[in-house]
Amino acid sequence: MQQVNLHDGWQFKRIETDDWLQADVPGSVITDMYRQGIIQNPYWRANEDEIIELGKQSYEFRLTFQVEESMLSYSRVLLVFEGLDTLADITLNGSWLASTDNMHRTYEFDVRSLLRERNNELHIIFRSPVEFITQQQAKKPLWHSAETLKGFPHLRKAHYMFGWDWAPAFPDCGIWKSVSLIGMKMARFDNVYVTQRHSEGQVDLDVQVVLDRTADAAMRVECTLISPDKMEIRNGQSRIDGFCTNGQVSLKINKPELWWPNGFGKQPLYLFDAKLYCAVTGELLDTKSFRIGIRTLTVLREPDEWGESFGFEVNGIPIFAMGATYVPEDSMEENGSRERTERLIKDCIDANFNSIRVRGCTHYPTDWFYDLCDEYGLIVWQELMFDCAAYELTPAFKETVRHELQDNVRRIRHHASLGLWCGNNEIEWAMTDWNINVETKLSQDYLELFEKFIPELLRDIDPHTFYWPSSPSSGGSFLNPNDENRGNGYCWQVWHGPNLYRDYRKFFIRFCTEFGMQSFPKMQTVESFTNQDDRHVFSAVMEQHQKSAQGNNKIVSHLAEEYLHPKDLDSLIYTSQVLQAEAVKYAVEHWRRHRGRCMGTYYFQLNDRWPAVSWSGIDCFGNWKALHYAAKRFFAPVLLSACEEETSVSLHVTNDSPLHVTGSIIWMLRDPLSNVLDEGETEVEIPSCRAIRAISLDFSSQLGSESRRQETYLQYKLVVEGQVISEGSVLFVKPKHFALVSPNITAQLTETSEHFKINLISHSFAKYVELALSEMNAHFEDNFFDMSAGETKEVIVLKSRLPKLITSSEFQQQLRIRSLFDSYSLNDSNNKHNQERWEGIQE
Repeated sequence: MQQVNLHDGWQFKRIETDDWLQADVPGSVITDMYRQGIIQNPYWRANEDEIIELGKQSYEFRLTFQVEESMLSYSRVLLVFEGLDTLADITLNGSWLASTDNMHRTYEFDVRSLLRERNNELHIIFRSPVEFITQQQAKKPLWHSAETLKGFPHLRKAHYMFGWDWAPAFPDCGIWKSVSLIGMKMARFDNVYVTQRHSEGQVDLDVQVVLDRTADAAMRVECTLISPDKMEIRNGQSRIDGFCTNGQVSLKINKPELWWPNGFGKQPLYLFDAKLYCAVTGELLDTKSFRIGIRTLTVLREPDEWGESFGFEVNGIPIFAMGATYVPEDSMEENGSRERTERLIKDCIDANFNSIRVRGCTHYPTDWFYDLCDEYGLIVWQELMFDCAAYELTPAFKETVRHELQDNVRRIRHHASLGLWCGNNEIEWAMTDWNINVETKLSQDYLELFEKFIPELLRDIDPHTFYWPSSPSSGGSFLNPNDENRGNGYCWQVWHGPNLYRDYRKFFIRFCTEFGMQSFPKMQTVESFTNQDDRHVFSAVMEQHQKSAQGNNKIVSHLAEEYLHPKDLDSLIYTSQVLQAEAVKYAVEHWRRHRGRCMGTYYFQLNDRWPAVSWSGIDCFGNWKALHYAAKRFFAPVLLSACEEETSVSLHVTNDSPLHVTGSIIWMLRDPLSNVLDEGETEVEIPSCRAIRAISLDFSSQLGSESRRQETYLQYKLVVEGQVISEGSVLFVKPKHFALVSPNITAQLTETSEHFKINLISHSFAKYVELALSEMNAHFEDNFFDMSAGETKEVIVLKSRLPKLITSSEFQQQLRIRSLFDSYSLNDSNNKHNQERWEGIQE
């Protein structure tokens, strides 16, 4: 077999013009135009509007290429497009090949009879996706999400490219994945599927092989498995005679090294290699290689006292899933890379994730995404690419979905990280509870597609991976899909509903797959897409970079409930991030305290695909918001959390680790100057995979009046083997009512060859202390934390995580420190009174 990429020499133009431009392949029209200066930065101010107009046009691509004589000697030569976005009319040397209509599919054509050695002409017309969905929607209106261009469910194109409540409308087109010629002799692998049978101390691998052949010669398949340490090799082989296309090989592993999610063990990966030979001549015809992890992974659904459980089980251990929803990393897909994705996955591991969710309105991620999840130990909740829409199940639609799933499920299914297939996002819930008018035929099409056709197809392609029809769902058939007591659920009552974030504790969801609070990105990110005049939360540009309806209003409204009025835009950005982190923390800690009843939580969302106001914990430039720093604490394997109610507090320990933990809880009731009013210490033992209520504290005698509650906080720590592994603090009033005093935080900087170390000391209680460098993005070991007076806080900054090397003096000059006290003005008489009063006591 011979493969030649056809990536160089492409040109493109708008249909109406004669001006040919260079095209990068893989690539897209928008990215090429931007890189060549034809259009301005699509992310700047309101340039999204220009991008939408480009999506209303059609484009022509062309390539002239030569073919080596060796390629022409093959009995079959395939022209393979791994990704065409989306409506493409393809001709080769004047002969029409196909009209494509699915971005998520691979297309291949036998072009041997059309090829010549010199000057082959390949042409592709990409028709406007915007024009297509507009016309189809006029003919057959289909319900779909309100934040998008109308008609997206008519086209199998990544839905978010038509706009979403977290993404701009970038209706791009082009050859977005690899294109190549493949010369094939006699036969090739069509399908190689490895499944596992586990028994005590042993795993048997069953390898099912399906061939695509052009000759009736006997074939030999040889399979090799190499252990993670490359010291042990297992071999097996099978002969496939005549025109038979199926074969099977078995491999046995004694004492296998098991793959575990992050926090429960290591992630050893075995290299599987299959080779196809002609049994007569011994000629090597094809190879197939990938890595596998030895593990069992399924979803447990068992009756219990609350209804029915729902959660991952890995190697017999019930795992509480901790993570967030991943979205594509850039609206210009070509800006992506393995290195960029690895940085993001490492950020997840740094924040103690053990799982990650792929949302259904995007596209199936790259191979390297799943490779990285395998390597770092993230269980993937994988949704199929259907979201917030009704789909008409015509024969043509059904057929293209069949190919889409065959292509992608076969590509992804071997990954150790794959946790489940989920049919869609929010469609069952919408059709049941959103008061939308969906005709009976489309409801029947939904059931046929997601509860019959797709699960039957998956039982054939990947029967060993759990399938779930929708998210949220209690199991299908439109039976109370967001049921709190069964299946998985969403909790949007805070952001999209009337509730405040403190109401999260009212909800006991078995597996919360989506909830969240928005925030603004850091000031440098805001500056990347705005002029000075735009820098107001309600400016036209700021609202264009906010895709959730009335989103900026909602942020300000929630801020008013919790915090004093920020003194400037930068302070508002800071307090919005603090609010977001506190809200998500409040929910996650609540659900983790009820481990067993709840077995997973993904907040929305992990990352951004453009500079925007959104639910993300990491912005599009890789900056950690307060939320991601908070996730590192509230996703800690062993968590100490507080549940306060008026003047009482219960302290809970949640142990999501494989170890039995013994330690001590230390608590201190303090005033704004951190003087200790009361204190205590309790020894605790927490078995693996358990949550316990460790201490109940009643401070009614100390906190009998509102004024006392405004001047008292509780600090708590969990100490294991002399190390503080989890800590926090609780206020008994909203932060805007607490008598904060200027903390006058001081910092001492030291440097080693590998890192900078900052030692901080506060002179009073400091809430949400933020560290930042004024001229660059920096990753701090901890950030947005609370400090009590007199206690030293040590924070490390690895030099490897800085965008460039700087000196200790430069670091010190750029270091900025602030806390909640610094976010508002002291001109308010009440704030000034509190400051003067406590300063007087301090003196």
